[in-house]
Amino acid sequence: MKLPLLAALAVAAAALAGATAVAAQPARCTSRPVLVGVNVQGTTVYDRVRAAQLGWVRLTVRWSAVNPAPGVWELAELDREVDAARAHGVEVLALLSHTPEWAGGGAHGTVPPTDLAPWRDFVQRIAHRYRGRIAAYEIWNEPDVNDLGPGIGWQRDLDEEPRYVDLLHAAAVVIRAEAPGALIVAPALSSAATNRTVELLRQLESTVYGDGAAVDDVDVVSVHQNVLDDDGPGEWLVRLLSRKLYPLSAAAPSLANKPIWITELGWQSAEVGEARQREYLEQALTYLTGAPDWPRCNDIGNYRVTAAFVYKLRDSSGETSGLFRENGEPKAAVTDFLQRLAFPATAGGTPRADLAMSCDELDCTFRQTTFEAPGPWQCEWDFGDGTAREGSAVTHAYRRRGQYLVGLSMRLATLRLDGASWLRATCADRQPPQVVMRSPTPGAHVSGKVPVRARATDDRGVVEVQLWVDGRLQATRPRGGAVGFLWDTRGLRAGSTHLLRIVARDRCGNLGSPAAGALVVIVDQR
Repeated sequence: MKLPLLAALAVAAAALAGATAVAAQPARCTSRPVLVGVNVQGTTVYDRVRAAQLGWVRLTVRWSAVNPAPGVWELAELDREVDAARAHGVEVLALLSHTPEWAGGGAHGTVPPTDLAPWRDFVQRIAHRYRGRIAAYEIWNEPDVNDLGPGIGWQRDLDEEPRYVDLLHAAAVVIRAEAPGALIVAPALSSAATNRTVELLRQLESTVYGDGAAVDDVDVVSVHQNVLDDDGPGEWLVRLLSRKLYPLSAAAPSLANKPIWITELGWQSAEVGEARQREYLEQALTYLTGAPDWPRCNDIGNYRVTAAFVYKLRDSSGETSGLFRENGEPKAAVTDFLQRLAFPATAGGTPRADLAMSCDELDCTFRQTTFEAPGPWQCEWDFGDGTAREGSAVTHAYRRRGQYLVGLSMRLATLRLDGASWLRATCADRQPPQVVMRSPTPGAHVSGKVPVRARATDDRGVVEVQLWVDGRLQATRPRGGAVGFLWDTRGLRAGSTHLLRIVARDRCGNLGSPAAGALVVIVDQR
């Protein structure tokens, strides 16, 4: 089931609002950037892993490869991979998956074993052998989908025993005994939006064994959010929220409080180009980080994302989400981004709202460009001239030419993005407004509160009309056409003469006054 983007946005907004309504806002905090890792396979890759400053790898340990027959163990290749990683100072997240055919794994290894004994034997063998060398274990790959290909999915109904939670619990008990300190990472939810996702999370939240609850078997929650099209990082973030993090908080709140790793993410450079792949990756990691001006550190609406693993290190077989090309040459994501980071790579910063602006002289339009589609983001604009407005796309008419700092603030529950950009409003018009004085007339004798009337017009519109008396500004009106003032002459000396002047200003800043200029009025006090 694929949710439309607008529906996904709405779901995410509602979920985050509910999840954070009662959360206290902590004091300002420091940034804790997200750890960056990568998916790998093969012992020859670790020079490239270090060249990209990456300190973690996600390495698939195929049960079917290391245990091809009952009692047969072929671990030499895995030994070389783990040793190569450790020799380069790289930590290993080992994905345990792929049931061998002899244990009922089917053509793709996605059919889980009906007997958990051989599974426990496999996990025990790996955990014991690599104790202290494998830092974390991820249990299965995308069990919330059915068979999608080699090693992807759980080809069985989720409520058919033994369930995924039973497989996870069996592995957790063994790992905690054989490799104390190693993290247990699960459930590696797929990038898709499926009904099985919620079902799986509910089972994790509700299942209790004699020796503990299923949620206690998980140290770190893992999810995937790959991009198979040209969606930008804004849409990527929305899908992450709506497809994975919202269901997590709704169906398994105990898990939602744990650290979250995104163990697969990335953009296909064949779709977006290598330059945008780099840009999108950097921006997505920035969205995940805890910037100092966010309401909470390392949170997306109170979800603590602490690590992200790019899928994958190197392109292969038409799959172009790699950091390196198929011939081993680095892409811009490496040369223009990751290589600038210190080892082990962490990334992040202050996320910003992106905005686009255009003007037809003083009439300007503004739109947010962080997200390609509208949604429940609350967009607040500051036009830099003392006025503001809300909306994803808005218009504003400036009253005069000039340079303005335009600000945009975008909010979704506790998530806030801010951006600003300078705008120059120009105007080619040099024709001043036309002003005709109606009353009083030159040389008139007046007293008390004197009506002063004029008419001001302009082809671009009059934005202000001013009354000046004896060189001092007395009053203003914010529009043209027929305008009037009351000039209070009480207190002025009888028989005194005064110079009255009407000045109109148009939108381009041109000033106009009556053709006769100023007029003299005589005050008679009675």
